[in-house]
Amino acid sequence: MDNAEVLEGKRSFFQMTDIPPEAGRDRESLLAYGTKSDVVVPLFVGEGPVLDVDLCCYARREKLARGGREGFKLNRASVANALACKQMEKQLREHLQEIEDQTTVERENIYLREEVELSLSTTEIVGQSVARRRS
Repeated sequence: MDNAEVLEGKRSFFQMTDIPPEAGRDRESLLAYGTKSDVVVPLFVGEGPVLDVDLCCYARREKLARGGREGFKLNRASVANALACKQMEKQLREHLQEIEDQTTVERENIYLREEVELSLSTTEIVGQSVARRRS
């Protein structure tokens, strides 16, 4: 399986013979379940993949229980809703951070304006002219 393809949004198909030796633990796990092949389909929300759906082919054939297809449809809808909620939460957090950043800038602006006003408003008379010395 090529992870780069999955990250690009392409589905990836692999057989057990495609698993590299360095993925020995994964190979053992898949063989323990009787996996013969796998198709990985990435699900995207926004710009990036957030979930991979694996469709595996196993050594022995099982019949789908009655109502199984409806269960898959319900699961598909649940996953889609969860992904949409996750993306919305991410967007809300980004907007909240923007608002907090703007508030910080506004507070700093007010503080600096007050500092400038304090430094410019002095009660002492500045100057050494004759007219100033007389008063």
